[in-house]
Parts: sequence; structure tokens; C-alpha cells
Amino acid sequence: MPPQDDHFNSAFLPNANFHVQLQSPNLSTRSNNNRFHLDPNGENVCEGLVPDERRAKRMVSNRESARRSRMRKKKQIEELQQQVEQLMILNHNLSEKVINLLESNHQILQENSQLKEKVSSFQLLMAEMLIPMRNVDDRNLNHLRGETSSRTNTFFGSR
Repeated sequence: MPPQDDHFNSAFLPNANFHVQLQSPNLSTRSNNNRFHLDPNGENVCEGLVPDERRAKRMVSNRESARRSRMRKKKQIEELQQQVEQLMILNHNLSEKVINLLESNHQILQENSQLKEKVSSFQLLMAEMLIPMRNVDDRNLNHLRGETSSRTNTFFGSR
């Protein structure tokens, strides 16, 4: 018997006289006396084995199930870690975009404020320039009105 089998037997089996030889479960190596079925817990049960043999098989089956469970959990954790890294990169990029947009918004607001001040200054300047021109235009209009009314009266023979 290989030394690893002795180590398994002494470490995990309560009866030191009982030995289990570890090998892959092949249908050809199983005895025809043993009948396998699933119990209510979903475990393989061999009806032809003594209780210690069933316990040893159950322990091996449980270890394999636990190993598969650990592998699934490890894979899930790795996938979640990868997702966390991707989301952190995305978060960093979006934060930089927000900062750039806030800076652009601030600059645009400043420029808008300056343009409003210029528009207000130009409006005042235009108003100041139009006041004297209005006075001149009003005089010219009054003068022109007087001329046109006299011309119309002459034309139509009222004079």
C-alpha cells in the first residue's frame, strides 16, 4: 500500500485497522456486490459497505464537494475583484470629467459676465450718443414738417 494511503488512514479514520485505498472511482474497479444510490441529502450511498467504509466515502465526497465550492468561491472573488478594479478606473475617469466640466462651466460663466458688462456699457454709450442726435433729429423733423406742409399747401392751392 502506498505511503500516502497510510497517512490518509491514520489521519482521518478512527479505526486504525481499517484501510481505504484511494483511487479514482472507476466502474470497472468497483465490486459488483455494492449498489449505489442517492440518499435524501443527495449523497452517494453504497449499500454493500460497512458503516466505516460509508463514512470514509462520504468524507472523500465531502472533501471533493468542499474543494469545488472553494474553487467556485475563489473564481467569484476574482471576478468581483476585477469588476471592482474596472469600476474604480471608471469612477476615476468620470471624476476627472466632472472636474474638467466644472472648470469649463466656471470659465464660461466668467466670460458670460464680462460680455454682459460690455453689452451694458455699449448700451449706455449708445444711449448717450443718441440723445444729442434725437435733439437734432427732432429739430430737423420739425423744420422738415414745416416745409412739407407749406409745399403741400402751395401744391394744392391753399396759399
